[in-house]
Amino acid sequence: MARENQALHIGLIVSVTLTVFLGVATYLFFREYQKATARAMTAEKKLAEAEQTARTVQDEANSLKQHIGWSASDKLPDITETFNKDMDTYGARFGEDERSYRKLVENLYKALQNADAQLQDAAKKIQSYQQQIAQIQAAADSQVAEYKQAMEKLKQDLEQERAAFNKQRAEFTQKTDQLQNTLAQAQQRFEAEIAKKDGTIAQLNQKISELRRAVDTKSAIIDDMVSPRLDVPDGKIRWVNQRERTVWINVGQADNLPNLTTFAVYDAEINDLTTAKKKADIQVVRIIGEHLAEARILEDDLSDPMMPGDILHTPIWSPGQQEHFALTDGLDIDGDGKSDAHVVRNLITMSGGVIDAELDDAGNLHGQLTGQTRYLIIGTQHTAGTPKQLLDARVALLRKAQELGIRTIALGDFLQKAGWREDTNVVTYGRGANPRDFRARFPGGIQPRSTGNVFQPRTLPGAARRTAF
Repeated sequence: MARENQALHIGLIVSVTLTVFLGVATYLFFREYQKATARAMTAEKKLAEAEQTARTVQDEANSLKQHIGWSASDKLPDITETFNKDMDTYGARFGEDERSYRKLVENLYKALQNADAQLQDAAKKIQSYQQQIAQIQAAADSQVAEYKQAMEKLKQDLEQERAAFNKQRAEFTQKTDQLQNTLAQAQQRFEAEIAKKDGTIAQLNQKISELRRAVDTKSAIIDDMVSPRLDVPDGKIRWVNQRERTVWINVGQADNLPNLTTFAVYDAEINDLTTAKKKADIQVVRIIGEHLAEARILEDDLSDPMMPGDILHTPIWSPGQQEHFALTDGLDIDGDGKSDAHVVRNLITMSGGVIDAELDDAGNLHGQLTGQTRYLIIGTQHTAGTPKQLLDARVALLRKAQELGIRTIALGDFLQKAGWREDTNVVTYGRGANPRDFRARFPGGIQPRSTGNVFQPRTLPGAARRTAF
């Protein structure tokens, strides 16, 4: 009995112990379950937030792809490769911090604005040029209209003359044989008048064609912005060697500068060459380089010496192009009454110029004026004894130059601006010789001065006394 109670007590103790252990274990497991559940809920919440953030980021990435021209299905490596190609093509001159589509668009927009501004300026210039061409064309059309009106009047006069002739011929057929001679003479006069008027019409048609060609040439000059050459410097002095009478200039082979070209030298501060006074004349003797040549000093003034930077000018040569000239008669340089046209002709051709037309001293015109002719060099004034044929030929040449807009320049002004000077004097021997040409000359042009009354003619002693002999 005691053993049974002891076993019962032991069983009861074990049962209570197990119950307490199970209760504690159940409590502990329940607390862990609650914590695990809380952690699971927190993890699910974070996962939901992360998924929402991922979806937001993905939507933003898809939206950004669409903004830059891609679809949502395009892959980032493809987009990156295309982006690098775009930056190399359109943004190569940008820095690394500016290599983005936004910076690229901003810079391209600025470049487009600058291009639009330049395009507007160009459009304004084109409009201005078109207006100038329209003015020239309007003037030409006015002249053409005048010539057409003259032609119509000549045609009307011709029809009137023909009608009068037909009337006279009807009257003459009714007259006797005594009037046949008179009729023949009248018919001859009429035919001569018709030939004269036909010749006038042909001349007018030729003049219209020439004016049209001149208008086309002047329009081309306006398009090329060609400015007058009389007031534009052609080069500058680079160095001066007064001892060797040599200078170096900044034009040469690349400027198509020919040897023996003469230049007039002006002060570097001169702004208007048309009224400026030249300080020296030089002549090219050697082409050294593309923009370098050596020249000798023909004439200068030691009181106003040449300096580096002084400007050069000649009307017979322009850098990179040829000037066209025309010559009248009477090209007498030294005033001896003889033509020096060959000197002027050589001066122009040796400097690369072209002579389009030349009027000789007999009144014959060789060549013709064109729209490319820039200058007409006028010789000395005619005298009272000049033949009428020569007078009419020069007047016709001057009128033609005025019609074509060709600038006229006197021979003396041309020689002065071309830097020409006469190297030798002409001395006449024999009965017509001038004693002044044979005076003794001191070196350097120094002239002797008077010594006062020290050296005077003297008489021998007693020369004033009278003698029987």
